[in-house]
Amino acid sequence: YMPAESLTSAFARLTMSPVKQFGRTVNRRVRQVLRRRGGPTVVGAGGIASAAAFGTARARVGWGPLPSIEDDPQGFAAEVHNRLQRLHNQTQDANESIADERTERERALSGLDRQISGRVSALESQTKSIATDGVVEQIFGWIFIVAGVILGTVGNVLQTL
Repeated sequence: YMPAESLTSAFARLTMSPVKQFGRTVNRRVRQVLRRRGGPTVVGAGGIASAAAFGTARARVGWGPLPSIEDDPQGFAAEVHNRLQRLHNQTQDANESIADERTERERALSGLDRQISGRVSALESQTKSIATDGVVEQIFGWIFIVAGVILGTVGNVLQTL
């Protein structure tokens, strides 16, 4: 957070970074999948689970070898089409999750904006009431000073008579 930066723009800047990072990761994975050759292999598996039955698991399986284009051009074309279709589906899923993240971020930003504007208006009304009360007290103070000077003057005049 930078002092000259508003809180909402700082929040947007910080939440935009994971979205960009996710896009770069998807891009990198798609390029890796397109370049990969050889038999199906498990590239990476990771998982987390807890006693509350919450868990996620992820496994990536590589592509198998393509059929030879000279021996089976129809099979080659069908396999390339299947792989492209799978990549297209993965890209669509990534785009949908990015859109969901964006709407969630906008919802969070609007909530923060409402919260901050509520706090600002409360602080503004409190400041106005403090300033108004101070002015009223000053007016009463000056009235009492003037009344004291007038009474003192009247008393001095009456003593001299």
